[in-house]
Amino acid sequence: MTSPQKIALTVLMFLPGAAALAESPQPSSGPTAVYRMVQSVPAYQLRRPQITTGARISLFANFLQHDPGVVLLDVAGTTAQCDVLQWKPNSVTVQLPRLGLGAPTDARLRIVKPDGRVAKTMAVQLIAQPEIVVHQETIAQPMPAVGSAESAVYAEPTSGGITFYSE
Repeated sequence: MTSPQKIALTVLMFLPGAAALAESPQPSSGPTAVYRMVQSVPAYQLRRPQITTGARISLFANFLQHDPGVVLLDVAGTTAQCDVLQWKPNSVTVQLPRLGLGAPTDARLRIVKPDGRVAKTMAVQLIAQPEIVVHQETIAQPMPAVGSAESAVYAEPTSGGITFYSE
């Protein structure tokens, strides 16, 4: 028996004449309740957007006014103020503080208008900064041949320019 069925039967046991109702439904003159099985696990997953600590992000909200307010980052009850880089009437660009996180952590971002009212609150998941970043736009550079027979050429600055010499 699944937990939704247990709950339905428990509720029925407290009603008058529950023994008869639990075994088979009987028409009654009192109020009736219809119990439907609900899927216990939703077919979709709600995930918070993952944001790297120290990242530069843009948040969108309406009616933010022209004067800048603040953006607050709340992590486990501790609030930090983000550096506001750009404030527009419909968006804010901020630099998040760098935090040393051991594991992904749930957090909230709050956009606060200049008059102190909260314009928007967003739930996010903060993740630690990566230790290694591979840049895909890197251009491969040719490496010098190993064991080159040519001698090295050096440059030395002089008062009139540069003097080149080799060993």
